[in-house]
Amino acid sequence: PCLALPGEPTHFRAWQQAGVLSVSWSPPASGPAVTGYTVLVTGDYFGSFDTVGRGLSGPVPPGTYWISVAASNWCGGGAATLQQRVVVP
Repeated sequence: PCLALPGEPTHFRAWQQAGVLSVSWSPPASGPAVTGYTVLVTGDYFGSFDTVGRGLSGPVPPGTYWISVAASNWCGGGAATLQQRVVVP
């Protein structure tokens, strides 16, 4: 049953190395259980990626990316983290 939206993920980090963009995070500090996460990307790419894990990585073309992550459960998506800017030369 739906009780409340999940909180904001904690320890969110976004970085790039050699053209591979990576993000990681931890579950919300408190609140209802999380069933998944959505990584939101804007900038030189606009899109989102759903996952049940606590991180993603992959090669990306050069550009500037603004990334955040939000937790979700049966009620829907909770608040997203603050965006982090990653520049891939």
